Amino acid sequence: LVIQGCPSDGMQTCQFTFNVHRIASLKHSLNAPLNGSPPGCPPATANDVLMAIAACSLVPFETAQPLAHPTARLSVMADPRGRGLPADYFGNAAHAISLYVDWQVLQSRDLGLVVRTLRMQMDQALEALYVTCKTDPQPAPEQPALLYWNSWGRAQGMLGADFGAGLRRFEWLNLLRLECERVYIVVPVDKDNFMLQVTLPRVQMEHLALVWQAFLPVEP
Repeated sequence: LVIQGCPSDGMQTCQFTFNVHRIASLKHSLNAPLNGSPPGCPPATANDVLMAIAACSLVPFETAQPLAHPTARLSVMADPRGRGLPADYFGNAAHAISLYVDWQVLQSRDLGLVVRTLRMQMDQALEALYVTCKTDPQPAPEQPALLYWNSWGRAQGMLGADFGAGLRRFEWLNLLRLECERVYIVVPVDKDNFMLQVTLPRVQMEHLALVWQAFLPVEP
């Protein structure tokens, strides 16, 4: 785990670098029936695992929302075809979908339960998006999002090995300049590593690092 941060006005923009094979190992473990994955449950993806870790880390800092809303809302950018965001999509085919998860599920800190819940919510939202993307845009939900998620991880197979080198080729993502709070972006750095960037208040960033270490401990 590598973290780089630049404190600004009490906020930190940090980059977490992680190995795809370690995420895959955890994903396969969570998908195993012995770990609580029921028969017929759609298999979780690496993106589900990362999003679950991020969501769990934010829950202790939410006090008003659980009183106002029975579920947490996660805003996720998605391709209506359900294939993730291809490398050559510049935004006009991306749609924001909302995933709703009971606060009790997130508060349980049961990573397998959170991951499975997100996967089922994602499948339902993508199925609905296939229909709704052909109609007039709907107004954004009034409920604030717990987080905003934008993953380019599945574009890895379409990109050269130098993708992410200084991120110079993809400055249109504004990744290095993005300082919107609770916006998470995942991009491939090379064939074995991904990078997640997010801006959070310092205390929340420190807690994210602790939660990350708990679920994906750094190997000696």
